[in-house]
Amino acid sequence: MIYTASRAALFIILVLLLAGCMRGLGSTATDATHQAVTTGPISPEIPSQVVQATSDTKESSKTAEGYYKTGVASYRKGDYKQAINSFSEAIKSEPDYAPAFLGRAQAHRQQRDDQEALNDVNQFVALEPNDPDGFYNRGDIYLTMGSYDQAIADFDQTIKMKSDYVGAYVDRGLAFEYKGKYADAIVDYDQAIKLNPNVWQGYYNRGHVYHLQHKWDQALADYGQAITLSPNNGLIYYQRGIAHRIVNHKDEAIADFRKCIELCRNQEMKDKSELYLQVLGVKP
Repeated sequence: MIYTASRAALFIILVLLLAGCMRGLGSTATDATHQAVTTGPISPEIPSQVVQATSDTKESSKTAEGYYKTGVASYRKGDYKQAINSFSEAIKSEPDYAPAFLGRAQAHRQQRDDQEALNDVNQFVALEPNDPDGFYNRGDIYLTMGSYDQAIADFDQTIKMKSDYVGAYVDRGLAFEYKGKYADAIVDYDQAIKLNPNVWQGYYNRGHVYHLQHKWDQALADYGQAITLSPNNGLIYYQRGIAHRIVNHKDEAIADFRKCIELCRNQEMKDKSELYLQVLGVKP
């Protein structure tokens, strides 16, 4: 069976830890801190084509595909250093083995090494110029690096190649949002929601833009829908709690900050929620 790099690329693209709330927050409990989110890499499953291609291989594990598979296993275990080593061996074995570059890029991103990730994605794009995943992932790296114009250009190319690429709309919207182009951001979030009504990041980020614009009814409605779709995400409760507090919905704000303390794994966000509760005159 022919090994399809585009499908294989989807294998290693794993969901980032959005609920971990990794980006930094403001310094005081009275800050109306806002934190939008990327969809991040999308698919955690192994496409059946890749499984079949691997099972058909009769050579030893010391092949590009074998090293790649080992790298994926290490990645799934959270051993990103070993994953990088295995993907590097795959590339050493077969320098044009495109999936290993994308896999190594994702492992580098987990290690917070965006420059190395960018180098690898550039190699993937060079090898697979017709694969929208390469442009999407490169755009996502540029987004993390704060290179918003370059991110937008790559998301544009992703959408040009695959018009229903939901993640590209969400993340392009986020880049527009960071540039202060709120109308453009909302257009992209609207399109992401139209394509996939279950993408919570679309509602959350659109609510975030409304929040920035002080359109509280729309913001709260979108935060509520995001919570319906992702009910165990402490980040959303935190942001909705801020909105409720601003519009003097005391009881709702208290409930949301308590829910954040219960669910969110980010200790700084928990601490801020506790400070908000103290400001509101209640115990956590």
